[in-house]
Amino acid sequence: MPLTLSEAAVISTTLEGMLYGLSVLMFVLSLWLLARKRKKRQTNWGLVFAAFALFIMSTGEFAVNIIRLIEGLITKGPNMPMGAEFYFADVTQPTFTAKGVLYNSQTLVLDGVVIYRCYLVWQSWLVVALPILGWIGLFAVSVGVNWALSHAVLTAGNIFATTTGRWVTAYYATTLSVNLLATGLLAFRIWRVQRRSQQYMTGENDSLNLVVRIVLESGAIYSAAIICALVTFLLNNPGVYVILDMISPIICIVFNLIIIRVAFISENGILGTSQRSDSGGHPSALRFANHPSQPSAPSYEQKSMAIELTKYVETDAETSSVTDRSGTMYKSGAKSGV
Repeated sequence: MPLTLSEAAVISTTLEGMLYGLSVLMFVLSLWLLARKRKKRQTNWGLVFAAFALFIMSTGEFAVNIIRLIEGLITKGPNMPMGAEFYFADVTQPTFTAKGVLYNSQTLVLDGVVIYRCYLVWQSWLVVALPILGWIGLFAVSVGVNWALSHAVLTAGNIFATTTGRWVTAYYATTLSVNLLATGLLAFRIWRVQRRSQQYMTGENDSLNLVVRIVLESGAIYSAAIICALVTFLLNNPGVYVILDMISPIICIVFNLIIIRVAFISENGILGTSQRSDSGGHPSALRFANHPSQPSAPSYEQKSMAIELTKYVETDAETSSVTDRSGTMYKSGAKSGV
């Protein structure tokens, strides 16, 4: 028996509520971790604003879905000619438009943050030019899809109709492409820095490898959800409504996941051979020294170095710094001039 839209609405709201509860927990935990480190480093207010914006929009969409359940099953739906099924199928309903705008805004914020992180690690507008163009295209498609759905008078009861379906397909494809591209560039940059600095590392743990894995795993969660939504939509399956409602809290979960995982790794001292600073509990540092069994790089000859992992990958400058004994700072991969 095929899934009805009424059943899809009940299932999607229930699953969304479960994921929303998890996202609330992770949101509070992320803010606590950021506030806890406020005395040790400058707070990234842009990240805090993004976290609040995503949480507020996720809360708003969950509230709209509850309103849709009440209207579809109790107040408006039973009084319609085709019953509750027509209410949930009507894409011109104000509540449907509202949840669409909230979801699109969440996606724009999430992809924008990923692109921003990508720029921080590359420090090059040229590298992130393509993701930025993709984000601009995503914004245009978001406006188009919401306009098409709200004005779909002749096909109000069929989101899979050609006039609206091509906009929805373009939206899913665009956000997936932008996220995969930006996440790939971010992970590649961190991996390349890790490869170049590997010869100077002492200790068995590889911090940057862990960072790459965290970035890729977090991006994979969101990308998998978008792929499932795109496939079910192309198959004209009502299950797309269930997946769509689940993506909203997943966006918040993915956003906060990197902050929490890197914070816990740092606190547990897993990031390489770590030491607490002499100032009492400041973030740990990875100690590097030239290996006697390996030829020394000319630019770091006879120097002890420390790469300070004094920020979460997603919150501050997101590039490692190299400091010699005289206090001179160098960026990763740069010549020290010694």
